[in-house]
Amino acid sequence: PVLNNPYIDPADSRVDGSLPMSFGVEYSDEEGDFPSSFIVYFEGVDTTADMECLSSGCIDGTDPDGLWTVVDMTQPLANTLVANVGSDEISYNFVAVTSGEDDACYLSCDAWIDSNVRVNTIPVLTDDATVTGGGMPEDDYTLTITYTDADDHSGDVTATVCDATPTCESLTLSTSDTDFTDGAVYSANFNTELGGELDVTVIASDGHDSAADDRTTTFTVDTTTPWLKNGASSVTSAGENDDITFTVVYCVFDATDADPIAVNVAIDSTSHSMASGVASSDCKNGVDYSVTTTVAWAATAQAVVFSGSNNNGDAADHSASDITINDAPTLSTGSATEAADDFVLEVTAADENSDNGDTLSVFAIIEFHASEIAMTCDGGGVCTVTVAEATIIDERG
Repeated sequence: PVLNNPYIDPADSRVDGSLPMSFGVEYSDEEGDFPSSFIVYFEGVDTTADMECLSSGCIDGTDPDGLWTVVDMTQPLANTLVANVGSDEISYNFVAVTSGEDDACYLSCDAWIDSNVRVNTIPVLTDDATVTGGGMPEDDYTLTITYTDADDHSGDVTATVCDATPTCESLTLSTSDTDFTDGAVYSANFNTELGGELDVTVIASDGHDSAADDRTTTFTVDTTTPWLKNGASSVTSAGENDDITFTVVYCVFDATDADPIAVNVAIDSTSHSMASGVASSDCKNGVDYSVTTTVAWAATAQAVVFSGSNNNGDAADHSASDITINDAPTLSTGSATEAADDFVLEVTAADENSDNGDTLSVFAIIEFHASEIAMTCDGGGVCTVTVAEATIIDERG
């Protein structure tokens, strides 16, 4: 027998992996022998398909010559015909076996028919691109989108973020999903130097072909509302007469028409207006603000909260570390005098914050004595305690 005019259908340069593929070839035999076996086989895989003839001569058994094809119900899927879906093209040949004759293939049984048909399903980006975030220039943002590949190829998913000029920034998305056939969520956490309404365009590839549709979304970064950062105090513990300097950086994306600007710091319920200083490179249109002041005593640590505003809106409150205001007590004019068989210990104690609510306790410490000894203080701060001489002798041994 002789085989001529092979074909593959569809013969597109790329076909989806799930597409049934048809093959055909013209068969002729001078002696009119029907093949006992007639198959199409494929390079690199074990898949085969039976060839059948539907001509009248084949049906009534009188003439095998004519077109033999893989019939509809037995057509193999494209992704079963290559070893590497995505990069490989389908290569095939036919073999017809007749009794008493050599096997018949197209041209040679040692060669393959190159179809120039590559197998790969185009990946899909779902139209669900979303950006979440706080809406301010230095906030963290997250872009998410769903990528699907019927051939289970991982995706190379990237995005651009552009403002109206357009100035653009690039993002690379990633995923922890490992099954790409059922929709894998890709994401990127990012910050942006851009402001205003921003356009996001997401593209994807499976490493072989690009997704047919790019996806877009928008989000907005505030350009007029100020924000505060790097709030601090020169110390976090001080006395009530000590000067403390409070600093913070005022920021705004667009400083146009921002006046008047006000920046304050509140220590608990007491607010202090802050003065502007030099420009700061810590943020867009940054300006250092500061104030130096004393802070009243309090029994507990006091919260430090900065606030700010401009002509367009209020900044979110910004906190620094709490501060503690409490002066240490002082001791002076200490003495120990003998009175008969006792010793009288005396010291003068003072507490700068006693008028604010501090309670002063004074103790004497005697070497070899097991514990501190509480002293009694008068209204002038003179504190005394009497210790028996015999007690001291007993403890010293």
